[in-house]
Amino acid sequence: MSPQRANVVVIEDERLTRRKAIESLKNAGHHLLGDAGDLESARILFDKLHGQGIKPDVVLLDRGFPNKPEELIDNIRAGEDLAPEVLYKFPHTQLVFFSNYQGEPTFGSHRFPSQTEVENDQFKLDVIGDLGDFVTSLPAQALK
Repeated sequence: MSPQRANVVVIEDERLTRRKAIESLKNAGHHLLGDAGDLESARILFDKLHGQGIKPDVVLLDRGFPNKPEELIDNIRAGEDLAPEVLYKFPHTQLVFFSNYQGEPTFGSHRFPSQTEVENDQFKLDVIGDLGDFVTSLPAQALK
């Protein structure tokens, strides 16, 4: 049986991290539906996909990124703010929070943390070696 292939969206403001994530996904055979580096562009992308009836299987979401393309300062809660909107439009989408840690992309848990975990900074990312392989390993029901 061939591995599952996912339709993926990447939201990450750091260009190198986003490029590495996209490269890893494509090397594993996944399909990129789109990517964005700020909250405004991400919302436009999700509205467009929703309007076209296109459903991402997986959304890779950084925790902090700018609100608008021209901003230089990150909104440290942008990922947590965007996640409920994504799940409202695409209720069966798997969310994967990921981040750049000490210059290297570090990828993490595919569960959405509870509000308490976020508020108390108890939500920690588990290191994942290859993002494309990680997405392939998600349960088949997540990649329909």
